[in-house]
Amino acid sequence: MWILGDWPEEELATGAAGGVRLAVLGRHGAGNGRLHRHARDIRTIADVDSVARTVDGSAHVMASVCGHVRIQGTVTGLRRVFSARLRHCTVAGDRPDVLAHLADADLDDEVLACHLLAPPMPSLVMSRSLWRGVHGLPTRDCLLLDTKGRAETRRWWRPPPPELPLSQGAGPFGEALNRAVGVRAAAARNVSSDLGGFDSTTLCCLAARHGPVVACTGGADDPAADDLPWARRTAATVPGITHLELPLDQLPDAYAGALDSDEPPDAPCPTHVDRARFAAIWQAVAREHEPGVHFTGCGGDEIAGGTENHVYDMLRAPRSSWRTLRGFKAEARWSLRSMLAMRRDRRPYGRWLAEELGGGLHLPGTPDALPQPWGYPVRMPPWATPDAIDFVRAALRRLAEENDPWSRYRGQHCDLDMMFATAQEVRHHMRIAGRLGFALAAPYYDDRVVEAGLAVRAEERVTLWTYKPLLPAAVKGLVPDSVFARTTKAEGSHAQYTGWLAHRERLLALCEDSRLAARGLIDARRLREALGRPLSAFADSHIFEPTIACETWLRTTPGTTERRP
Repeated sequence: MWILGDWPEEELATGAAGGVRLAVLGRHGAGNGRLHRHARDIRTIADVDSVARTVDGSAHVMASVCGHVRIQGTVTGLRRVFSARLRHCTVAGDRPDVLAHLADADLDDEVLACHLLAPPMPSLVMSRSLWRGVHGLPTRDCLLLDTKGRAETRRWWRPPPPELPLSQGAGPFGEALNRAVGVRAAAARNVSSDLGGFDSTTLCCLAARHGPVVACTGGADDPAADDLPWARRTAATVPGITHLELPLDQLPDAYAGALDSDEPPDAPCPTHVDRARFAAIWQAVAREHEPGVHFTGCGGDEIAGGTENHVYDMLRAPRSSWRTLRGFKAEARWSLRSMLAMRRDRRPYGRWLAEELGGGLHLPGTPDALPQPWGYPVRMPPWATPDAIDFVRAALRRLAEENDPWSRYRGQHCDLDMMFATAQEVRHHMRIAGRLGFALAAPYYDDRVVEAGLAVRAEERVTLWTYKPLLPAAVKGLVPDSVFARTTKAEGSHAQYTGWLAHRERLLALCEDSRLAARGLIDARRLREALGRPLSAFADSHIFEPTIACETWLRTTPGTTERRP
């Protein structure tokens, strides 16, 4: 097993014993001595589970056992594995574009068409590579190579059953989160962190327990956004935090960098429309403080909160979940008849997805619709061509036939689907940060943190009566109680709307010489008409963002401008 690449020395740990070789690459807590001890206990390639299930942080795990190789990334997909067949050998890597170049691979229009779906699209489709012959490993699987280089995959990870009461599950979650922060802070020369909402504030406070932290908060043009005053209170309360405030007039607005890219991501990234703002914030931090690691709270919404799809599982045991169900019923104004209909809905994943395909993929979802049992409605934009619709139907039909969700618990499946989608966006952000000289850390996506969070009962973790109750219970005594006195949450609809107005002319330029239109995937005239109309609601931007991301990706990724035959 050869490992080739470019990474900081502290990111690689190795161990060996007899015919066993182990390597852990990333931001992790596995030292060489620990891996040597693990190597002595390994007899078969399946025994590598003992390493994969105990590594804190975020890393690739690789092993060779008597010539048999195993490679895997992280469950949420922050660390991905791709493979391609080159001559008589299988080569694996974390960059599909590099493998595509080596294999002289063509773009796969079917997968590209799927990236036009309104987010989030099903993760098991999104995990596919955009290149023919380059295979994206499902993140719950490991890649196995035999002594002749032949490849197969094996599922090694399943989520824990959500059975622990909050009183028992909060402690392990807090310990996992604190370790995730600690292994990164210990290896960094300087530490910085976002400081805004619950999730980033928690990480910032945990990091400050390990040493000084520069906390960063950007200004907002929404008068209702109150991240900044809460960030000031936290910085004044927690020792070791130096607060860096970035005024609004120093930050680009949304869509400012929507058509630009220094380096294209692995796949189209919807949050690329906010790239310029992220880059400006991190450039300011890098310029003044030269951090080794910067913490972001991405992922906290999914693991500390969760999706409303959990109501389907709660309705199976309404007595124990009734208080939580009452909250959802009141907030969404569901009728008892609607809740009974959800309780009777026992469709398996494959059947639900097949019935979604039976509807019109162009039809918009209604704001007051009931949540779907296995995810969000599968919707294509109105400017997608019939060919693009056919591509998506084919991809989703195969997924329906496989009928293999993340979990038998529908809420868990939806949480993991959402985590994968947002983790792919953070993968792109990690590249931006890497070019600025520091590592972007997202501990909420770590395997150990995800496992600990998902083990908590849904009716106690996902509730409208208390905002993200898992977080304050998990870090009590580690983070000041005043942090969790907040009852508001900032959101970006105002910034999206103003950015849309400011950059509409540049967005309209997408319709001229459109790469997507050249490949037969969109109708440029219909897109131009839609872009020319007023943005009626924040939800509208979610329809446009995947198309903008796909168009930008095609324009900045080498070898993707040819027309589809």
